[in-house]
Amino acid sequence: MVWNQHPVRSLITERMIRRGTFRSVEELERAIYAWLANWNNKPQPFVWKATADVILDKVRRCKELAGTPH
Repeated sequence: MVWNQHPVRSLITERMIRRGTFRSVEELERAIYAWLANWNNKPQPFVWKATADVILDKVRRCKELAGTPH
């Protein structure tokens, strides 16, 4: 599992982790892997709600605030 894939990480966080209670790290890991197995069996496309222009504007603003010229 590549944890840096933001849409997947967000889905796991919003749909599974925040809705559940886990008594141990192992229990949380089992729940995550079960959720991923189910997702892989019934994949759904990601629907982006922001336009490319909105996303790029946010990136530009963040770069300006951070002071990075690139």
